[in-house]
Amino acid sequence: MRPAPRPISLRNFLVVLLLVAAVVVASPGAQPVFRGSEIFPPEEYAARRAKLMAQIGDGVAIVLGTPGPPGEMPFRQNSQFFYLTGVAEPRARAIVTRARRPLSRS
Repeated sequence: MRPAPRPISLRNFLVVLLLVAAVVVASPGAQPVFRGSEIFPPEEYAARRAKLMAQIGDGVAIVLGTPGPPGEMPFRQNSQFFYLTGVAEPRARAIVTRARRPLSRS
């Protein structure tokens, strides 16, 4: 016959509960995922790009987003790219220019 299991002490129970709570709070799934429009209105991002266009004059800015999350890490967009576009998608690119005509491929 097996002996009856020993009851867990209140102290041990609280320690286990605290550890489980810490894991749940620190897990990547618990972190919120924001899209640009949830933080600022689209007009805010347009104003930021307009300010950049005024600074580069006739130049062109090519802004690259984050290629993708490493391994099992949650995705986080490049801060500068997100600041200008509000786009939170992997492998996103933006070309910012004041050109009024399409850019040639040559």
